[in-house]
Amino acid sequence: MEQSTVLKRGAASAAILVVVAAGWKVVSFFRALLREVYERKQVSRLEDVISLEQLDILARASNVNLRRSAEQLLLERVMRNTGSLRQLLRWCLCGDEEEVMKAATVLCVLVKSVDLRNHPWERPFLWTLGQMLVNSFNQTRAYTKQAKDRTITDQIRKLTTCALFEIVCDSSPKKEILCRDFPEILSCILELALSTSCKEASRYGLFLTHQMAIHDVLRDQLVEAGGIKKVAQTLIQNQGDPMLQRLSLQIVVLFAAILDIDSKVTLRTVAKEKTITPIVVCLKSDDTECVYWAVVLVHEFAINDVCKDEICEVYGLLRSLAQCLAASESSQQRLVLRVICFLGLKNDGFKSEVLHCTDLITRLPVCYASGDGDVVHWSLVLTHDLAMAGRCATQKLLECCPQIFPGLISVTGHEDRAVRRLLAETIGFFCCDEHNLLKIVDSGVLKTVLQYAVSGDVELVFWAGAMLLNLAMTSDDIKLEILKAGGLSVIMELAIGEHDNPQISPMAAKALAMLGFTDKPLVVSTACDSDNARVKINEKIYHLNKPGLNILIWNTLTSDSASQLHYQVKNVWDFKDLNIKLPSKPADEGNLVIVVIRGKHAQAYLKALKDLMLFSEISAGNKQGRFELQGDEMCVIISTLLASGLVSVSHMAKDTTINMDFEFPYNDVVNHRVAEIVVVPVIKVLFSTPPESPISKVTELELLEVLCRHEVHKDTILNCDGFIDYLRSIILQFSTKLEQEEEYPPIYIAHCLGALRILSVLSVHGNCQQQLLEQGVLVHVVNLLFYLTGLWINTVLDTALQQEASQVDPLAMGDSTSIKPLVEELDSLAGEPQLEPEQVELTSITLSDGRQYDIQSGTIRRTRLISSIAEDSNTPGAAESRHQWGSASDHVGDIAVSGQQVSSTPVRPTSMSSTQLKVHEYNEMFSSLARFAVITVSNCTNATVTIPDLVQSQQSSLAQCGALHVMWSTLLCAGAILKNSIALPVSSTIAKLSCANKSSSFADTVVLSAKDSDKTPALHLSADCLEVRNDSWTFESARATHWIDTSHVIEDGPQGWYYEASLKSGSIMQIGWANADCKFEPEKGLGVGDNKNSCAFDGGRCKIWNGPVTEQVNNEYGVEWHDGDIVSSLLHKNGNVSFWLNGTDMGTAFTALPLSQCWSPALSLSTDQQVRFNFGATPFRYPLPTGFVPVDALAAVDKKTQPVIGTEPLPAVRDYLQNLDEKNLHPQPSLYFETTLTSSTPRPFTLGLQTLANQRGKAQEVCCTVHDNVLELPTGMRLQIYPTDVSHLTVGCGLLLPPGAVFFTVHGRPINFLFAFPSEELGQEPLVPSISSCKAEVNFGETYFYYGIANERENRLSMAALLHDYTEQRSLETRTVNEIT
Repeated sequence: MEQSTVLKRGAASAAILVVVAAGWKVVSFFRALLREVYERKQVSRLEDVISLEQLDILARASNVNLRRSAEQLLLERVMRNTGSLRQLLRWCLCGDEEEVMKAATVLCVLVKSVDLRNHPWERPFLWTLGQMLVNSFNQTRAYTKQAKDRTITDQIRKLTTCALFEIVCDSSPKKEILCRDFPEILSCILELALSTSCKEASRYGLFLTHQMAIHDVLRDQLVEAGGIKKVAQTLIQNQGDPMLQRLSLQIVVLFAAILDIDSKVTLRTVAKEKTITPIVVCLKSDDTECVYWAVVLVHEFAINDVCKDEICEVYGLLRSLAQCLAASESSQQRLVLRVICFLGLKNDGFKSEVLHCTDLITRLPVCYASGDGDVVHWSLVLTHDLAMAGRCATQKLLECCPQIFPGLISVTGHEDRAVRRLLAETIGFFCCDEHNLLKIVDSGVLKTVLQYAVSGDVELVFWAGAMLLNLAMTSDDIKLEILKAGGLSVIMELAIGEHDNPQISPMAAKALAMLGFTDKPLVVSTACDSDNARVKINEKIYHLNKPGLNILIWNTLTSDSASQLHYQVKNVWDFKDLNIKLPSKPADEGNLVIVVIRGKHAQAYLKALKDLMLFSEISAGNKQGRFELQGDEMCVIISTLLASGLVSVSHMAKDTTINMDFEFPYNDVVNHRVAEIVVVPVIKVLFSTPPESPISKVTELELLEVLCRHEVHKDTILNCDGFIDYLRSIILQFSTKLEQEEEYPPIYIAHCLGALRILSVLSVHGNCQQQLLEQGVLVHVVNLLFYLTGLWINTVLDTALQQEASQVDPLAMGDSTSIKPLVEELDSLAGEPQLEPEQVELTSITLSDGRQYDIQSGTIRRTRLISSIAEDSNTPGAAESRHQWGSASDHVGDIAVSGQQVSSTPVRPTSMSSTQLKVHEYNEMFSSLARFAVITVSNCTNATVTIPDLVQSQQSSLAQCGALHVMWSTLLCAGAILKNSIALPVSSTIAKLSCANKSSSFADTVVLSAKDSDKTPALHLSADCLEVRNDSWTFESARATHWIDTSHVIEDGPQGWYYEASLKSGSIMQIGWANADCKFEPEKGLGVGDNKNSCAFDGGRCKIWNGPVTEQVNNEYGVEWHDGDIVSSLLHKNGNVSFWLNGTDMGTAFTALPLSQCWSPALSLSTDQQVRFNFGATPFRYPLPTGFVPVDALAAVDKKTQPVIGTEPLPAVRDYLQNLDEKNLHPQPSLYFETTLTSSTPRPFTLGLQTLANQRGKAQEVCCTVHDNVLELPTGMRLQIYPTDVSHLTVGCGLLLPPGAVFFTVHGRPINFLFAFPSEELGQEPLVPSISSCKAEVNFGETYFYYGIANERENRLSMAALLHDYTEQRSLETRTVNEIT
């Protein structure tokens, strides 16, 4: 209790002390306040005591402080004198100009010397100054007494604007009040800014203009008052004054930023005042702000695409911009870079100047390292735009600034996604420079590419995949660098990974295939002595210095150490506990294992490894003493890790000091890892689902299609039991769906297409062709074509019924181009036949057996083919299973046979009657599936020339399954795009099958060689070996059969050799010459011109090639070629080579080829490229240079001339040809084809139709024979050929159903005879063409016929349907047996 009382008393005492202290402070504050008030009163009284006269004296004192105090005292006294101020303002507005000037002086001093913010006189002063400025521009109204001195007006304006600027500066309300009270004041200010009589007045006028321009509302009023033009004029007027120019520049920029006004209009108005050069000159100013605003204004011009050309033409522009870039901060650097980028858009001349501005280019790496993201971005944009110009630009960039590429690499990890993508594209442009590619790779580009490949950004991953493929296709040195950087692992992940972009996996697979073709070795170097042990792999050093057993496991995927193991024991008896284990995971198989044994107990360590080592026959060596070490010997073992955990020993060395280099074939390493990690697992995934399963197999099929192009992977695939059967089952399942179902899920189409693509690659190889035949794959491919063409025919019929009046052509699958007769054009291409038969009225056609078929114009029923689709069951002589197909509109009709009417109406194939599909949906499916099916069949057909053992089996198989008919039908069904891709393989296949049992030697003429040593396997050659096409993704090559060497260079001999190449496409091809030592490597992208043993012109890239790509410098040549162009190649006898394009000489491309070697015409084609050669067998498009001869002159075989048959005069062919008058009837062909015979075509040449051999006997044929000057008809009748037609004769053969008779045409005009088979039944059986030699160019429908009526779309449909019907009749039994099997 007592303690509580004491505490309360203490607290009370403390409170009393606090109150006393606070009271003391309050008293002290009031005392100080009273003292201050007293002192102020004393000072005020003192100021009032000082008279004006005394202040005047003090104002003139020499003491500065005293003088300033007096002036301040005077001003304060004036401001307190209200009457004086009122009087002052009245004087400012009086009618006497001189008095106004004096008052203005005083008022200006007051405004400048006194703080008027929130002062009661601020508003009156502002109003008075505004009125004074307006009055100064209207003196006759404002002043009753004007001053004689005209400069007084300028003085008033100067003082007024100076005072106004002081009041309104940075005060938006005051500006608004001034312009509201005096709307005309803005015009006065602008006028004053352009004043030349008083510089100070003009200066303050521009100051005021700037103040008004930074106000959003008043800026628009300035523009309405003509401010844009007048401010632009101040730019010219104020040159040399950085401050005023800076203001003018800023005002113009503000004007350009007005949202309601088009910036381009503003800038064009400014430019009209000839301000471009002064603006650019401001970039050189010493005033940094003036430079900044000049850059901003130039930037506005550039981004708005106004006067860019005028800006670029100003002298010293780039030098000034380079200085701005080097001496400015990031905000200005960003603008400078943007200016250069926008000025360079669509201005190659300016870009070229930028490339030559070293000061600018050398600054770019600094910009890449900037901390400002926009600076980095726009510096990359500039580099990207410059590098996009091509190889010359990238070379110039690297020459001007060698550090530019390391600078680019430093941006790899930038956080901005857009910057990374821009960097990727820029690097891609640099990597297109083959000459500097190795240097670029050495700069570290692979790290960037591989980092982006695993970035997760779909676009960057796609770019990285494309880059890796591009790099892998260049040279073995680059391939080695990719492998050293660990690219094999990354590319495998890309190949087997899941991606949003489906193109990534195939690209990665192609890169893997390319890496598998490297010729560079994997070098393992070891240096071991008693103190150290070092292993060097791919320039990386690994130390294995510890005594005992050292094991280095080197990962061949990542090109780095996977692990290092060390074993050491102290005593010999401890070896029984030594448990040596190596990794045995599937991913470790194929890694290198390097073992180093040193020091004490070395032999015991070696014996401990005995059970882990397997020795091949090559590495076995001396088995005696294999595990023995003598004295201080050490041991080094180089081996490969197996899946079982054992190692396959490649090399073993034992010595006291070991220094050795061992080379592994790197391609074996790569192919082994790819096979184990990619190929085999992908096949297992494929086999995990049945062929008919709708689970997607697209990625797996695409990967296998690419990889099977490599011999190793092809063997791996074929060694997988059931793989070919799996593909066959996919095709069979889809064919079944085509036959039975109305809907076709896209996944089944994709699966079938993937299977066909793989087969098209496998069928290139001879050993695969036999397997495809034996397993019945070709039969199913042909069946697929059969169903596709049947589906197409039905689609056309159904579509035409619904669109009978439509102008759309349903026949052209793949495009909308109609097939129209081009008789006139074909006649012009026929040379000069000059067939002018007499006008004979054709009333009948005579059969070979003497029967007459009357043709009366009155009996012709003109009707469309599509309008009659019902089968006429009363057709005389027609078998129940056979369908009769009609012919073209406006010509189809009933042919009177023995007084009866024979209907020629069409019927759809019964097997496809239920199939329906929309035309536009069918186009893509038909094109893709048909294309690869045709390629597969064609590849197998080509083997009949190169592999004699396969001739009999293939001919029998292809004949039984109806390959010839269905291929021909497919060609007639195809639209323009598809036809371009399949015409050559289809025609080649038909021609080869048509003359399979006849000799077709090419010894007497120059053609493209079909030998494996002269042609890469994936190329398609035409039957006459003059046209070639590449459907593979590799770079395929071929060369001709004859050579040019020194034996042909003789005195009085030819001056050179000439040939022409007609382009059927216009992309990357290399056409030229190659010698016998030139090796083609299509998988590496090496063809004609890519080594020293060949030379070529590439019109797709306008370059010439004569050696490795990395060695080509300044190889630009010629002009770009296009589809349809004619390329001429000339080899001079001095070894010089030149090229023409469409008859225009492009100059000498190569000089002094060594003719001591044998040179032959050659070419290389990229994907989907096609060329036809003319070595001189037919007339050239352009005349040869004087002294030159065709390459065909090299053919040494004596070309014999066939004698004229008989001695009696023969009737002329033209006397038996129908003329082309529309009132005459031409036979409507149910089948038709033509061949063009030239002077090099072997004579006699037979042409016609034949039946297929069957159980009843050998084939029967109806053929005509062409001799040198005689056409012999099947009946033996001989007709004289017109003399000008001997060297260029087009003969056609057609079939009429009914009556199953054959007719012939010459230059598109029918001969007035029909020729029947020995019995009428034979004429109704499936027929095939019969030609005696492949050396003639045969047209089965890939181009327009000379016989114009066969080009009409209904006739094409009729022929396609008949061929489809032939296929069904011929192969029905075979297909049924195979399907059951």
